[in-house]
Amino acid sequence: SSTPRDVGLQALSVGTNGAFCERPNPTLCYPPMPALTDSLPLAAIIVLIALLAHEPWRWLGLFLGRNVQVDSPIFNWVRAVATALVAGLVMRLILFPAGALAQVPLGVRIGALAGGLALFFISRRSLGIGVAGGAMLLLAGIAFSR
Repeated sequence: SSTPRDVGLQALSVGTNGAFCERPNPTLCYPPMPALTDSLPLAAIIVLIALLAHEPWRWLGLFLGRNVQVDSPIFNWVRAVATALVAGLVMRLILFPAGALAQVPLGVRIGALAGGLALFFISRRSLGIGVAGGAMLLLAGIAFSR
């Protein structure tokens, strides 16, 4: 049996072999897209593009920031901006989650955040313990909320 799907303005159905076929003319079919793991050259190209887009900026930052003192005002400003960005992203994930996290109740997400913060401060500001503890609390909350 085929499952109807709407793609743009054309109605497509999925055939038994995974091909997408146009309705009402099922003889016009498109082959299924390969999974990323089926095509190592494609995965290598994607990784290469990501590296070319990302790495030059890291090296430029390393070069430009090599003489910046850790206690200088510019370094403190950069640290504050980075911390604010991370805090904003965390709050967005908690309050307006996407994907599978949207299925997790808000109370569980807030409880995991609060527990992770508590573990962070109890462990003398250990980021690893705070993040790992928050993740474990989130997983436990998901398991017990079902």
